[in-house]
Amino acid sequence: MNRDEQGIEIDLMQIVRNLLGNLKYIIVVTVLLGVLGYLGSEMLITPIYQASAKMIVNTRKDENQNVTNDQINSAKNLVKTYAVIICSRDVLNQVITDLSLPETCGQLAKRISVSAVNDTQVMQITVQHPNRDTALAIASKFLEIAPNAIVEKVEAGSVKTVEQAYAGSAPVSPSSTRNAVFAAMLGFILSCVVIVVITLTDNTYKTDMDIQRDLNIPVLGVIPAADGCDKKAKYGSSKERGEHFG
Repeated sequence: MNRDEQGIEIDLMQIVRNLLGNLKYIIVVTVLLGVLGYLGSEMLITPIYQASAKMIVNTRKDENQNVTNDQINSAKNLVKTYAVIICSRDVLNQVITDLSLPETCGQLAKRISVSAVNDTQVMQITVQHPNRDTALAIASKFLEIAPNAIVEKVEAGSVKTVEQAYAGSAPVSPSSTRNAVFAAMLGFILSCVVIVVITLTDNTYKTDMDIQRDLNIPVLGVIPAADGCDKKAKYGSSKERGEHFG
């Protein structure tokens, strides 16, 4: 093995030794950032509650006719069109007026999403808001206003409620546990990176083998730290604990 190859091998071993030697500090930083991430999510981030309601889309008005596959597929395709109508300014303004919301159409539109459920003709209206009761009220109001608005705009078909508005008791965001895990991972990575950088930039000699390898001269002896040295000298760095000579 040549000197370059040997140097790379020793550097990698030194990095591993330093990581293991500073394992307790890595653990402390990891746990500390994890706790801070959790507490920050709980105390600094506004919780968001979610309410949802479901409606079914039909393209026919005659309830006595049998439903065909073409009609179902057509209803699926109309979900996106109906979503545009639901989020239109007319509908949003009516929701804001009826509920006396202190929001603009743009702000309310950002809280609303409409999507097809599992590629079916059932569409789901989802509302996210910092106040659970307000989110539930908005979803319920959309169930009240949207069907007539859709039928009026499209002039065909019908929209009926499948599931009344429902809001969970727990917020959907932030996820304190997830943020704590991310913060802990960040702490682990940062602490390891710092140790690796310190190791790679440290060009001091730690052992007599370092001198023999780099200077290609034999080491005749090592002078250890004297017993009478102060505590700092006794427990100092490898460079401070002794003088090497060749």
